[in-house]
This record gives sequence, structure tokens and C-alpha cells, in this order.
Amino acid sequence: MFSAPRDPLLTRIKNLLARLHIRLLILVLISVAPAFVIISYTAWEQRNEARNASEQQFLKVVHDFAAKQRVLMDNSHLFLASLARDPLMRNAVQRGRCGDILANLRQPTSFHYSDLFVAGRDGHILCSINP
Repeated sequence: MFSAPRDPLLTRIKNLLARLHIRLLILVLISVAPAFVIISYTAWEQRNEARNASEQQFLKVVHDFAAKQRVLMDNSHLFLASLARDPLMRNAVQRGRCGDILANLRQPTSFHYSDLFVAGRDGHILCSINP
């Protein structure tokens, strides 16, 4: 009878599997594989949780900064509006002595302006905290 030629690779695999230490090695690899999968999945989950936590912290910092900036802008607007309506300031501007009033305002304000000045309608600076 005529038999079909055997595949040399298949024969080699069968010979390897016939050895006991190869079988044990394959058994150990198969038994350890789920642990590696669980460890990998846990690491992936922890990385995602850490990324989400850092994004939330970043958003909180940005929102806090925006709120503080909004308060600073509102306070500056109120301060400058009250300064523009002040009759003493208006009289000092007309007499050209508004620099003294601005210099007195520099200390008690908590706004920490680097400069504060009054400009005329034509855009020229009439007086300033810094002479």
C-alpha cells in the first residue's frame, strides 16, 4: 500500500511532545498565562484610573484659577469704577494734582497694581502713580 508522505514539521512537533519535560513546560506556561493576563489588565486599569484622577485634579486647578481671576477682574472693575466716580479724583484731575491721590491709593489697595494712571479723552496720560 501506498502511504502519503508525512509532513516533517508535524513529525518534529509530535517528537517534542513525546518528551516529558516539554509537556511540563507547556503545562506551566498554560497555567501561568491567566495570571499574566490578570496582572496586565490590573495595570491597565490602574493607569486609566491615575490618568482620570490627574485630569480631574487639573480641571479643578483650572476652575479654581478661573474663579480667582474672575474675582480679581470684578474687584478691579469695582475699584476703578468707584475711583472714576469719586468727586475728589475728578477735581484733582481738573487741577492736575491727581498723582497725589493715586500715590495715596497705592498703599491700602490689595490689588498690587504695577501702575495706575489717568488718561484724558485724547489718550494722553494726565497723571500716574509712578511720576
